Parts: sequence; C-alpha cells; structure tokens
Amino acid sequence: MKNSDTAQLEFKKTSFRLSLYIHIPFCRRKCYYCDFYSISGFQESTEKKVVQEILKQADYYLKTMDKASIASIFVGGGTPSLLKDEHLSLLLGGINRLLCTRNRDKSAIEWTIEANPESLDKKFLQICAANNVNRLSIGMQSFDDDLLNKLGRLGSSKDNLRALDLVEKYWSGRVSIDLLAGIPGQKAEYLVEELNRLCSLSFIKHISLYTLTPLKGTLLDKQVNGEDQEEVWLQGSAALRSRGFNNYEIANFSLPGEESLHNLRYWHLEPYLGLGPAAVSTLPGERGDALRLSNPEDVNQFLDGNEDLWGTTVERVPIRDFLFETLMMGLRLKRGIPTALFSERFNQSPEILLGGLWQEWRRRKLARSSHNYLALSSRGRLHLDSLLVELSEYLDTRGHIIDTALAGVLPFI
Repeated sequence: MKNSDTAQLEFKKTSFRLSLYIHIPFCRRKCYYCDFYSISGFQESTEKKVVQEILKQADYYLKTMDKASIASIFVGGGTPSLLKDEHLSLLLGGINRLLCTRNRDKSAIEWTIEANPESLDKKFLQICAANNVNRLSIGMQSFDDDLLNKLGRLGSSKDNLRALDLVEKYWSGRVSIDLLAGIPGQKAEYLVEELNRLCSLSFIKHISLYTLTPLKGTLLDKQVNGEDQEEVWLQGSAALRSRGFNNYEIANFSLPGEESLHNLRYWHLEPYLGLGPAAVSTLPGERGDALRLSNPEDVNQFLDGNEDLWGTTVERVPIRDFLFETLMMGLRLKRGIPTALFSERFNQSPEILLGGLWQEWRRRKLARSSHNYLALSSRGRLHLDSLLVELSEYLDTRGHIIDTALAGVLPFI
C-alpha cells in the first residue's frame, strides 16, 4: 500500500489483544552505537507537540480498532525520562484516559517506561507511579566510566548508583537493568562483578545483557573483537544463571515470574501498535492478514498530523515473510514457539513446513522439539544469526512448495 491508501485501512472487526509501543524521539546526545531514531537540540515546544500528536494518533487507531483491548504498554526511545514533568504527565495521563474505554482494570496491564540514569529523578518516578506505570527499564550499560565514554554515554557510574538509590527509595514497581557485553577494553571479571552487585539488590529481578553491536564502519565497530565479545558475554551469562536468573531469551535474564510480558508478545509476533516518529506496527487486517505500518523517521513529517495519517506507510506482509518473522522472533526464546500457536497461525504443523531443515538442526543438536514447543537448543541459540541465514535459504529454495502450503492462510484470523 502507498500512503494514499491508508485512509481506506480496515482492521480486524472482532476482539483481539493489542500491545502499544510509544516512541519518544528525544535524546541529549546520540550514543555512538545507537541505531534508534532520535533527535537532540530540540525545543520545548517540539516536545509538547510530539506528545500531543502521539495521543492523537493513539486515539485515531484505537477508535478504528474498537474491539481491541490493551495487553501491554512500552514507552521507549530515545530517552523518555528526558520529558519535562508536565509533558510526561500529559502523555501518561492521556494514555490512561484512552485505557478507560478499553480495559476494566488498568493496573493489570504491564506498563513499562525506559529511563537513563542521568535523567532519572524522584519526580519522574512519582509521575510514572501515579499513572499506573509499573515497570522501569534503566539503560545503565556499564559502571566503568572509561567504557561509558567510549560508548558516547552521558551518564557516569556515579549517575548509575544515584539512580539505583532513588529507585530503591521511591519505586515500588518492577525494575529491569540494561547492560552491554563486549565493549572494547571491557574485562569479563569486571562485568561479572557489576552483575553480582546488581543481583544482590532485591528489587532488581530482570537484567538484559546485550552484546554491543556498533554501527558498521564506525570507530567503535573497528575496535570490536567478536571472540572477545562472546567470551565476555558467556561469563556474564554464567554469573546471572548462578544467581538464579533464567536466560529466557537470548539477551534477557529474569528471576522466575519476572519476564517482560510486553517483549514476550513481540517475540511471539502478537499484534502491536507503534505510536510516534519511527514507530512500527504489526496489526491484523480486516481479513486477518498481517499489516505492517511504519511511521516516518522525521519529527516534522510526523507533526504534519493525520491529514496524511502522520506520513505512515503500510504494507501487507506476505505470508512467507510472516512465517520467517515468526520463526526469527520466537526462536530467540529459550522455551521457543508454542506449536499450537504455530499451527493455528499457519494451518500447518511446523514439521510439515520446516521438514528436512528442522530434522537437520536436530541432528546437529541445534534444535529440540516437544509436543508443545518448537525451540533451539542452548547451542543453537548462540548461533541464531547463522541459522536464520539457513532458514531464509531453505524457504527460498522451497518457495513454491511453501507458498502452495500457505495459500489462503491468514495469520490473525
């Protein structure tokens, strides 16, 4: 579809559960490794206009999908904790009012907001708590100031410790911490020490340990050593598991029952609505097909508003692509993809669609199957990127057979 076709968009008429992702495109400065859309040097009036336009967009789409209930909310960026107090209150309060028409019990929704340590303060925590936000995701990345400088981070180890102190005193919701492994010059033993320090805090029950992936061609990219990265991450992963944290997704660890429900819906490719500049949506069309909506990576174009539906582009995702995406996302999970969900979505068992490839992966001890889940082994998940290349080639080689098997399939019916 082209932009001009968006006025005729029709979504699934029956009830379904929907997640919201809200993108706040503001940062004080771009980190050297970051590939998410954001701007710096913005005016206060721009910040307010973006918040107002996000609420207008939310209202428009939720009215269009009038049978959808909200399953989870995630406010990311950018740096949501940079929002001025009045704009943060405007955003969260506006979403709450929209929820009143959808969900009887707003407190039952997992509602996450991201924050950076240097911009997190007591007032931010109070506004979030007052508006039913119940999960905080803090991007600390490292407690080593030299490494933080190498990443282009504005925060410091002192900011990290101050943020932890504020959270312990003034926050009663859940907390997740983001750290990076494989920063050039990072020592595995120091990362393990950081992780042990965080695990000793009773209010931290979720830690995301990502491998640094710099932008191609940058100075940081040239300094990265893949073997060193893998060794640092593996030692960090072992430290988390020794403290009772389950590696439930490739880069995510939690104590039992503390998994990110919002991200689990992403990894299962459940419907989600993206709001704000650069946000992406995957939504069920009127017939049950998958629609992919992409907002422009341009604040000014987004602010032109709904005369052109915020400059959003729309495509119908081909079913073979949706199959690949379902596998790409779901195989990140330790538990894997529920076979019932797979069969319901594609009207075929995974054994039929993946046939020889899945058997080959099992022979190489890269995959495991049960009656309930389709999953990679621990070793397989470590080599997910190369397995996805094999999967893509397999689907292309058997393209005609796959397309015939999936003819008429509507994944969101």
